[in-house]
Amino acid sequence: MRKTIGDNFEYICELKFDGVAIGLTYQHGRLLRAVTRGDGVQGDDVTTNVKTIRSIPLKLHAGDYPDEFEIRGEIFMPRKSFDKINKQIAKHYRRMAMTKKKYWSAS
Repeated sequence: MRKTIGDNFEYICELKFDGVAIGLTYQHGRLLRAVTRGDGVQGDDVTTNVKTIRSIPLKLHAGDYPDEFEIRGEIFMPRKSFDKINKQIAKHYRRMAMTKKKYWSAS
């Protein structure tokens, strides 16, 4: 940088949360499908896992929305929760969930 623009610059850093990109499809107000981004063409169906997340509504309140639509976002699991789940997996199955992304795509 210094060779190109000299000393007149500063660094800006932001925290990055490692989550899972998700698409939630609702049909007639009910969660129909939850799919990861995958490779950009085809993702993994994680509907069963997503239904266990209390903050994601399975049924929407009455409102003015289309019969079918998709919401895109990111699912984030705090490290403390992930570590707790990994310990339970290790205890019962004698293996560890390798990453959060592998955890979410497992059924």
